[in-house]
Amino acid sequence: MVRGQAAIALSKLGATDAYEIAEMRFKSCHDPEEKTRYCFALFLIDKKHLNEIKELYRGSGYRVRCAIANNLVDAIYFKWSADESLILEALEFLKDSLSNETQASVVSSLEYAVGAISDLRNMSEQ
Repeated sequence: MVRGQAAIALSKLGATDAYEIAEMRFKSCHDPEEKTRYCFALFLIDKKHLNEIKELYRGSGYRVRCAIANNLVDAIYFKWSADESLILEALEFLKDSLSNETQASVVSSLEYAVGAISDLRNMSEQ
């Protein structure tokens, strides 16, 4: 857990080797929760990794699904708040996930994420 969080922090700080480290760990990691952290570290540098985040969501347990919803809010606020197309893609993914979700804790995380990202989008439109 600590290494995954450190990878996210390095990505946020713009460390020159952050992408290489996160990518190496992402490829070799077998724990879905830790793999999700490395994927978010990559996503903070390159938005193309949203597709991998979606794939991780589909094949993971409820804790990973909650973490993905919550981390999407953080990543979009931190890095991608001006990217309207990415925000719309993330919202579509979250809303689709919400309509299919049955686990109460994940539903709560998804509702929070949809609300927070929608609020951010509305603020940027004003």
